[in-house]
Amino acid sequence: MKESELTNKIMKKVVGYEKRRVIGWILAVILGLVIFIITGAVSLWYAATILGETKSLELLTLFREDWEIIREYWRDTITTFFQELPFDSIIILAISGVILLVIIIYSLRRRGVVRKKITNIEKFQKREDDK
Repeated sequence: MKESELTNKIMKKVVGYEKRRVIGWILAVILGLVIFIITGAVSLWYAATILGETKSLELLTLFREDWEIIREYWRDTITTFFQELPFDSIIILAISGVILLVIIIYSLRRRGVVRKKITNIEKFQKREDDK
């Protein structure tokens, strides 16, 4: 076996391995984004539904009323509003948002490396097709 044939055989295996890694990384990032976007959207929808059912947002209309009432009862109004919030879904929404942010920042940093790998794979495949 010639050295060029051996090198070519090894390069094909390396390129195949890198293709699988790049595709796996892209799928993992997309899957992570989709999962946490759906989780955040469901949490937000649930919180909005509960706020709509308990009519908690109508409590805040008190602030459009007379300024004397606002000065006297603003603490009670805000305390009541926060007590009626569905904290479990708000916490899930916040955690989903943080995880989404981490995924986006991580993927932005890795995107350059992945782009270079894709370019190199394309160059190798084009060279192989030309042969």
